Amino acid sequence: MEDHYYVLIISLLVGAIAGIIFSPKNSLKSTTRDALIAAIVSATSTTLYSAMVEMNKINQLRSELVSQREESLYEQLETKISKKTNSDHVYSSFKKYQNKLTKELESALLGTLRLDDEDEVLIEWKKMFQGSQSKTIKATNIIPATFWLEQSSFGVEQLRIQKEAIERDFNIHRIFIYERSDNDELIALQKVAKQHLEIGIKVKFLEFSKLKESVVFNKNQVAIYGAEDIVVADENVVLLTFPNNKSGNINHGYISEDRATVDAALIIYGELWKIATENI
Repeated sequence: MEDHYYVLIISLLVGAIAGIIFSPKNSLKSTTRDALIAAIVSATSTTLYSAMVEMNKINQLRSELVSQREESLYEQLETKISKKTNSDHVYSSFKKYQNKLTKELESALLGTLRLDDEDEVLIEWKKMFQGSQSKTIKATNIIPATFWLEQSSFGVEQLRIQKEAIERDFNIHRIFIYERSDNDELIALQKVAKQHLEIGIKVKFLEFSKLKESVVFNKNQVAIYGAEDIVVADENVVLLTFPNNKSGNINHGYISEDRATVDAALIIYGELWKIATENI
């Protein structure tokens, strides 16, 4: 604290001297006045600068304390767990959870949020059709077409939302990804694709084997968390879903505004649309 007083006194003296030196030589009164003003300006500037330096130090210290507190909480929890159990399995589970939580927090800071179940994924999917600005949706579909038909409420709801969006001038592209060896799936896919075409969605088809052979897809898949099912809205946000390929139910997903993730999804989609066909 004493250092600040010394700095303040020196700044007053420097300002006063500068005021005397550069003041017009009219009178002693005006010279004194100019010296006083210069000293006050100099002292005020120095004080403000010192205050900014101190605030920066305080914020840095606060960040360090928060970080230390988080580390301390982890350490306390880790110590309690190690004392209360001799099980390596429990301790290992704690470490896995700790690492998972850390990764999810890092992802959230980058603009990516994990969605833990089908309900959360569908809520975010609906928001994409409500909040779009340029009204462009680019989607793949890896969910079995049989699921669309068997789960009639799911299929009807999806078509209704997309139909209403198209009536509001949305431009929707969808690539159906399928297994050619499954005859029942092919029959169901033709029906589902027809439903989409009838409401104005631009539809293409891609065999699953072609997806896996795509160099562009394989190169960029890590950036989209390994997803095969993507929905990009307005080229600004991407929804990544992880459905059970057999049941059709969605296990979890991610919603992301991270530019690198969105760009990777757009690159993949552009390539898949190019190699997809208009007929099965």
